[in-house]
Amino acid sequence: MSDAQADVRRLFWQTNETVCQLGGMLAEPTPRESILLGAWLGVYEMALAELREAGLSDHLESVAFFAIDTVIQNAWAIRSDSGVAVAISRGLVVGVADALVGAFADIGRGDNVYPFGLVDMDDSLPDELREALMGEVQAPGLVGDRGSILHQLYCHIASIVIHHELGHVVRGHFDLLGGGSKGLVDEVVQLSAVEFGNERIRFLEFDADAWALDAILQGYAGEWSAMDETARDMMFSTAFAAIVVGQILDVGESTIDLQSKLSYPPPVWRALFVTDLLVEEMVDLTGSEREVVAEPVFLAWSVAARVAKHLGRSEGRWRAIEQGDVEDRWQLAVYADMRAGYIDFMREFIPMTIPESDTA
Repeated sequence: MSDAQADVRRLFWQTNETVCQLGGMLAEPTPRESILLGAWLGVYEMALAELREAGLSDHLESVAFFAIDTVIQNAWAIRSDSGVAVAISRGLVVGVADALVGAFADIGRGDNVYPFGLVDMDDSLPDELREALMGEVQAPGLVGDRGSILHQLYCHIASIVIHHELGHVVRGHFDLLGGGSKGLVDEVVQLSAVEFGNERIRFLEFDADAWALDAILQGYAGEWSAMDETARDMMFSTAFAAIVVGQILDVGESTIDLQSKLSYPPPVWRALFVTDLLVEEMVDLTGSEREVVAEPVFLAWSVAARVAKHLGRSEGRWRAIEQGDVEDRWQLAVYADMRAGYIDFMREFIPMTIPESDTA
């Protein structure tokens, strides 16, 4: 795309009615926001490059990407008569960094808190990016290669969000929402935890998650024959990112009944769905036993509890779902029923190939 074409497209979205109603395109980011937005843009461009290489980029080359000027932590897929865009809020850009830094700010340099100390990573993070991630927080334990690991986690979260929104575009979800929402997929609205939500909306979110996970794993196809350290780290980072995205976008009530399908927060169910699907995909990719593959995912739930605590989420909402509890929760009949319902729903509205074993 030429500079002139880019300018025309940017002007179009700057004046788009939906974008203006959401808060308008972010025109004057702070220095910190500019640096962090650069990280998101890098993830977005890398995602398109990987999707192009995998032959999955149809309809995506013309998708615009920009930030909305609102402190609300949110993300959107937007369609108009003249184009499609993926947008994130300035609040999300900063909020993800604040959540990660805040959750680990109290650890000491010698504390062996996963993933710190397990991943051998060069301390190559530019000072300005490190400072943008840290903000005003003083965290003596987040030094050296831990800053690089923090950046890695930040980018994994950006990747989950971006691929999810692209999933809405690729899977044709705009036309399935109906009503006045045909041109907008609003993640906070979709994830409303005050009530469990419309089944159509819930399953479309699951479908975008499934596409996103498949697209992310395309970059690793053929890379593993077993669950080695690299595969373990990828499993942890991807699961952790999916869980934290749900925690950040979870704006519902804090009082819930853990055993109730109707009151259990949709963001939690979505995180369970993604992490369960990740385990299944990696069992197929590596040929390893489910128990071996699932271990870093259980660990991701346990470590993500630190983020939930920092965000003020109640014990019974996110922090109760830790390593031992996740395995039990995956076996709940209500989850199995929901997963089967999702498969039936997508067969009806969006034809897709689903192995027979998934319908059991």
